[in-house]
Amino acid sequence: MKCVEPGCPGEYEDGWCNVCGRKAPTDLADGGATSGSGPSSTSRPSMPSPITASGPSASGTQPTGTSRTTRGAAHRLGAGLVSITAAEVPDPAGLVLIDPVLPEDRRRCAHCNEPVGRSRDGRPGRIEGFCPKDGTPFSFRPKLKAGDLVDGKYDVAGCLAYGGLGWI
Repeated sequence: MKCVEPGCPGEYEDGWCNVCGRKAPTDLADGGATSGSGPSSTSRPSMPSPITASGPSASGTQPTGTSRTTRGAAHRLGAGLVSITAAEVPDPAGLVLIDPVLPEDRRRCAHCNEPVGRSRDGRPGRIEGFCPKDGTPFSFRPKLKAGDLVDGKYDVAGCLAYGGLGWI
């Protein structure tokens, strides 16, 4: 049976609305609309409707940012009792490194793990070269550059950081 809460698109399951979490009215529960095996009125508090907090949409459907579950409101974040503001997401373009350079203390040979590309006698360390111990080539330059197209659909904006497997 459809929920009687104004603007709520949910339906009663086991005595509770599966969207707003409100208990079914007793006259509906007695009329066989619910199974009667749901929790008693003392075991679950009445919860405010997320629709009344943010207002129903023009189409009468659920507002953006809430999820419809078959288990009811108790399984949503905050159970509809609190409103959670969206986290601020930084602009990815502002996170791109202008000149991606790996610090010298993180430059190591991939084969023998010996330090490579370190500065000596006042000269800066090399970004590319060969390991002096075993001759393994190394390069700490990003392989992709801004504007490169990967797999015909991913446009590279630049490097964000250097991780355990290379440039991100």
